[in-house]
Amino acid sequence: MKTLRLEPGLLGLVLLLLACDPKKPPAPSETEDREKLARALMLQAAVSTPPNKIELYEKVIGFYPETGEALVAHRERVRYLLDPGIDRAKEAFEAAQAFAVRHPDHLEVSECFRWLDNRAGMLDLAPERRVIQDRWWKFVTELEARGAARNDDDKAMIAYEVGDVAMRRREPKLAEEKLALAVSLPVSAQDFTLKTLVQLAQVQARDLVALDRARSTYERALVLSRAGVRGATPEAIQTAIAELVPVPNPPK
Repeated sequence: MKTLRLEPGLLGLVLLLLACDPKKPPAPSETEDREKLARALMLQAAVSTPPNKIELYEKVIGFYPETGEALVAHRERVRYLLDPGIDRAKEAFEAAQAFAVRHPDHLEVSECFRWLDNRAGMLDLAPERRVIQDRWWKFVTELEARGAARNDDDKAMIAYEVGDVAMRRREPKLAEEKLALAVSLPVSAQDFTLKTLVQLAQVQARDLVALDRARSTYERALVLSRAGVRGATPEAIQTAIAELVPVPNPPK
């Protein structure tokens, strides 16, 4: 069993937090660092059971909203509200929306909506899924429109997010346009490029007149995969290429 090691000074902060009234934020003195207090709560959450984790994440968000730890707490709050043992999906959706309002330029918000949409899809909850996708769409398109990207990596990631939501909303032309933009940009992470190429090829493969484009895209992905880039195996990509067979026209 792994032992949790606290940095010097953090153990005292954890003990201080444990002694505090759970309904009131600890009052930092002039010398106390709010970031360290937030980290202490996150360390406490790391060794707690899921229901208690959620309460601790909410404390970080409420008491120390300006810290970097609060960004992580927003994401983890949504994750654990969707835990199968808890399954408080309505609260998770509300939490994701709160995250979007407080941090409109943070791409982790999009990941939270993806978790919600995946859950609704697996449970075949079509009306619920439409509501989630509409809110997700609002977030990613507003992020794109504001020009929040700081560099090509950000531009590619935002284009990917818009393309992914468009695909889920059954808007294939827009999905292909945005995913193609994402793979055209010079990014630092090749695994991102591989993932995006595979998704772009899947969109193209749904259009029978775009099978040649799909094959070409898969072949680009295959080069990366054979070079050791993680995300899709060469065998899986080759199988997808082999399945690009046009459906014959039915007899008249």
